[in-house]
Amino acid sequence: MRSRYPLILLVAEGDEDEQTRWTRVAKAQEDSLHVHFVSSGEEILQYLRREGRFAGPVAAPHLLLMSWAGSTPGTKEALRAMKLDPRLKFLPTIVLVENGAAVDMAEAYLLGAASCCAAPKTDEAASEFLAAVRSFWGEFVRFPIVL
Repeated sequence: MRSRYPLILLVAEGDEDEQTRWTRVAKAQEDSLHVHFVSSGEEILQYLRREGRFAGPVAAPHLLLMSWAGSTPGTKEALRAMKLDPRLKFLPTIVLVENGAAVDMAEAYLLGAASCCAAPKTDEAASEFLAAVRSFWGEFVRFPIVL
C-alpha cells in the first residue's frame, strides 16, 4: 500500500552494515519513508533535543526504531531518559531485540517502549517489517508531535 504521508523514522543502529540494510530497504518503500540514523543512545537524545552535531533544523521523527544490539550502546538509558522528558515521552519507540529475547522485551516495555520485536535478519524480513510499520504507525496511529 502506498501511503499518503511520508513517515519520518529515526533509526538507532550502530552497525554500518545494518544501517546500509535499512537504507536499502527503506528506498524500496517508494518515498513513503524518510530514514535518519544515529549510532548510540547519546546520539538519540542529541538528535531529539537538537544538540551537538544535530543542532539546528533536523526532521522531527514520527517514530524511533531502536536496536538493543551491542553495536548500539546506551539505548536503554536513552529510552529511560526519553520517558522522563515531557517533550520526548510521546515519541513512539519500537525496540528491536536479538533473537526475540523475552527478558529484553520485558525490560523494553517496562522502560516505556511502544512495541518490541525480534530484529529482522534478512532484507526480505526487514522489508516486510518496514511495510508493516509504515502501514500501522504511518496510517492508523496518531500521536501528538511535541518535539
